[in-house]
Amino acid sequence: MRDGVAERKVPGGKFVRVRAYLTDDCSFTDLVVEGDFFAYPPDAIDGLAERVRGKALAESIKAIDEALEGVSLGGVDAKTIRSLVEEAFRKACGNGE
Repeated sequence: MRDGVAERKVPGGKFVRVRAYLTDDCSFTDLVVEGDFFAYPPDAIDGLAERVRGKALAESIKAIDEALEGVSLGGVDAKTIRSLVEEAFRKACGNGE
C-alpha cells in the first residue's frame, strides 16, 4: 500500500489537501479531498473516491474531470484539484502507472 499527500494554499487564502491511497501497482484505493472550500452539490467531492477506485492516474484524471464538470466550486477550481491529485499520486508512485 502506498500513499501520497499534496496540499496548496490557493489565491484568496483557501487551503486544499489531497490524500491519495494506492495499491503497490499504483491504482487508487481511496482519494480524500479536503480543505476550506465548498462544492455544490456537496457530495461531488466525496464521490471522487468511488470514481477513481481501481484506476491508474490517467484514467483517474479523466474520471475526475468528468465528475467535476458542472460542479460549482467555491474557493478552488477543478484544475487545482486535478493538479493536487497528480502531485499526490507522483509522491506515492513516481511517474509510473
